[in-house]
Amino acid sequence: MLKPQAHVLYAMRPRGEPEVWHIAMRDEPNDREESAEFLFDARTGELLHEYRLKQGPLHWLLVTHTELFAGLPGTLFLGFMGLLFVVSLH
Repeated sequence: MLKPQAHVLYAMRPRGEPEVWHIAMRDEPNDREESAEFLFDARTGELLHEYRLKQGPLHWLLVTHTELFAGLPGTLFLGFMGLLFVVSLH
């Protein structure tokens, strides 16, 4: 959903597609990551597709497998387990 108060992070035209604009937006100007991405038709200004970030089952799966819902300790634990796996292969 387009928000008039959102801030544009960047706007670009993908190579080979001069009729399309890719626009990434943030909810707040100081956010580190974008909150949504949009594809617009450059000729008509029509919204072609909206990508909502940090939502849905794939985001939940990513958080579950990278942090174990434990933040930095979960990430470090998984890194250590990966290191043990690599060492066990030798």
